[in-house]
Amino acid sequence: MRAHTYLTTAVLTCCLCSPSQAASLSLGAGAVGVFNSEANLALQIGYNANPMPKWWGIEPIANLLLAEKSTHYLSAGLQKSFVVNQDWGWGVSAEAGYYHTNDAEQDLGYDTIFKTRIFVDYGQFRLALSHLSNADLGDHNPGSETVILSWKIPL
Repeated sequence: MRAHTYLTTAVLTCCLCSPSQAASLSLGAGAVGVFNSEANLALQIGYNANPMPKWWGIEPIANLLLAEKSTHYLSAGLQKSFVVNQDWGWGVSAEAGYYHTNDAEQDLGYDTIFKTRIFVDYGQFRLALSHLSNADLGDHNPGSETVILSWKIPL
């Protein structure tokens, strides 16, 4: 029983408390509105700052998402990355920023948009699923999802 407790503690420590990677730039491509009737091609460039050790390794982040039909989203926020092993990792983030589109299908009802994201890393690649929402600041709040595959470039 005691060995099981130590093993569980070691696994949780590895998955939940391992330090994340250093600062990086990311270049990605994917789609906005993946669960809507019409998804649009999207490109993303992002910056992940160095983890803040005094803040549990949380990383400041900034992203610019450009999509078809003059859709763009400039955001900043915080993310927490977890290292599973040498190749694999995962994490979550929350961001806020300015959103604009000329596409009625992608209109999110307000210019201030919040993004929550979950991602999986394999080496220098990241697959992320995000939800965009105006958090009921606008008259309507349709929300939207994005899927982005990125290449992380260490700085």
